[in-house]
Amino acid sequence: MISETGWLLRNSRIAHTMRRNRKKKNDSVYLFLDFDGVINVFCLEGTPEYEEAISRKEFDFVRKSCMDKLNAFFRDYPCKLIISSSWRYAGEDYCMKYLYDHGMDRSITLQGMTEVRLEEKREEEIIDYLLEKDDYSGYIIFDDGPMPHIRDYLIQTDPLKGWDDEADEKARALMRRFQ
Repeated sequence: MISETGWLLRNSRIAHTMRRNRKKKNDSVYLFLDFDGVINVFCLEGTPEYEEAISRKEFDFVRKSCMDKLNAFFRDYPCKLIISSSWRYAGEDYCMKYLYDHGMDRSITLQGMTEVRLEEKREEEIIDYLLEKDDYSGYIIFDDGPMPHIRDYLIQTDPLKGWDDEADEKARALMRRFQ
C-alpha cells in the first residue's frame, strides 16, 4: 500500500512529465479504458432495458451509444488507448477483437495495457504505468470505480449508464485543460 506521501511524490513526478512534454509541444494523451461500467452496461432486473434484452434473448452488454461516444471522442481527441480493464486478463488480442467486434473504430489502435498485479488497486497500476513512460502530456481514465488519489483525471461513470452525455462532457472539459 502506498502512503499519502508516496502518492504525492508519484503524482508530482507525473505532473512534471506532463508539463515538460507540453513545453516540448508533445500532445500525447493516454486514455485508460475500463470496459465494465463504461462501455459494457448491465441492466437491472425488472427495468425496461432488462425486459427488452430478455425478449430479444440478447445478453450483449456493450451499449452502442457508449461505443459511439468512445469513437467520437477518439475522432476529436486522438488519444493513445491503454486498457486498464480487468478484461486485460484475456490478453491484448482478445480485448481488441472484443472492442472491434462491438463497433470500435478500427483506426483506434492499442498503445498498451496496464500490468496485472493482483495485490494492487487499479489506480496504483495506472500510476505505475505512467511512471514507466515519459511520452505523455496528459492522461484521462474512464472507469466506474473510485480512484481517490488520481480523481482529477478520472471520469467515473455510473455502471448502469456507462459513457453517457454527462461523462462525455466531463471528459471533453478535461481534455481542453491539456490543450
